[in-house]
This record gives sequence, C-alpha cells and structure tokens, in this order.
Amino acid sequence: MNRIIDVHAHLADMQNLDQVIERAGEAGVSEIVAVGMTLKSNERTLQIAEEYKNGAVRIVPALGLHPWDLEEDSIQPTIAQIRENVGKACGIGEVGLDYWLKDVKHSETKKNMQREAFRGVLALARQNDKPVTIHSRGAWEDCFNLVVDSRVKRAIFHWFSGPVELLRRIIECGFYVSATPAVGYSREHRAAILETPLENLLLETDSPVKYGSLESEPRHVIVTLEEVSKLKGMDPHKISAAATENSLALYGSTV
Repeated sequence: MNRIIDVHAHLADMQNLDQVIERAGEAGVSEIVAVGMTLKSNERTLQIAEEYKNGAVRIVPALGLHPWDLEEDSIQPTIAQIRENVGKACGIGEVGLDYWLKDVKHSETKKNMQREAFRGVLALARQNDKPVTIHSRGAWEDCFNLVVDSRVKRAIFHWFSGPVELLRRIIECGFYVSATPAVGYSREHRAAILETPLENLLLETDSPVKYGSLESEPRHVIVTLEEVSKLKGMDPHKISAAATENSLALYGSTV
C-alpha cells in the first residue's frame, strides 16, 4: 500500500491515543491532520502534535472554529488563539457553516453569527496562506461563495454531500473534496465522490465519528480508500497515490 494520509481526524476527542496512533501506523497511515473545533480542542490538538512529534505517525495540527455550539463571545477569542498559533498549524479547520442545526435553521441571527465567524477565519487563512477545511452541511452555496469572496487559494470541502452542480464549481476553482467512510452508504456523498476527479480527491475519517457499527479512528482511512475504490472501479493504489500527492500539494512541507 502507498503512503496514506488521514486529512481530517478529531484526535482531541479520542481516548487511548497511544493505541489509536499505533494502530494507524500498522495500517499504513503516515500522517494525520488533527483538526480543532473550539478554544479547548485547539489547545489539546496543539498538545497532541507536540506529544507525538517524534512518533512513527506524524501528527500535524489544524486549528478551527466550528459552527456547532458557536457563541458570540467565543468567536474573537478563538480567532485570536488561531492567529497566535497559526505558524504551528498546517491549516485552518474545521470551520464553516451548518444551517441544519435545529436552533439555526430558522434563525437568521444565528446564521449571520456563523457567517461572521467564518469570514473571520477565512481572512486569517488568506493572510497567512493556509488551506481551509470546510464544514458546509446545509449551507453549501453560502460556504462556496464566502470562500471565493475571501480569495483563499486552497480549500477542502470536507465530507461534501451537497449539489453536484455546486461541486463542479468547487472543482473548477481547484479546491479539494474529502471522502469519508460514509461513501459506502450515503447517496449524496457517493454522488459527490463519484463526480470528483482524482486530482481533487482527499481521504479522511472524521474520527471518532461512528459510521453504522464502525467506530472510526484514523486507521479506518483504509475503509474510506476501499469504498472509494469500489465506487470508482479503480485500483486502490492509484487512488491512494493520487490522494497523497494531493495532500502534499495542499499542505506542502507541513505534512
């Protein structure tokens, strides 16, 4: 198996990290992009990257401001934290919008708050030339437009399950789309990954998300690879080689 990178895992939310990372290495995972979501998880993500910096599996941190549980008074402190530590991060993420949240769906005030936070981190990414990992559930068009308006050069539309017509515009911009184990069963995600060229494809787990009976961890990026291979009818070595090349182009020397 080729070198393989899990470009999206929430290591700050996982227990027994020694064993988790050891199993990832045994599965052939060479790097894990550990993504943050909040002040607390960003801090823990940075700690994890430092703790495992000499390990067999490389852990690289990305610092985020997630739309879930977003509070007005958390936005600027988190942006300040990211700005202070941006030199230690391979990217900005997980960030974005989520209009399907129950308390957000019918609240323009909360949607505006999400957009304010997203604009803030996009500006920070552009200023520091960092790639952005984007959560876009139920807000695909707004996420895309804000990214384009921000003039961010590199973006990952994580676990994309939005309209294929919008996906084509994402691809035209040279942005990336990451597949998760949900490509094995999610009709919308399958349609998106089927449409995504290898040149724009990344592999991830979003662990510790549970996919059916699968309690995911970074080693399960192999499951993602296998499902993408079956969906596209392509050799998994070809897919993993392309995805790794894309990861290296996206993150450069930080992975």
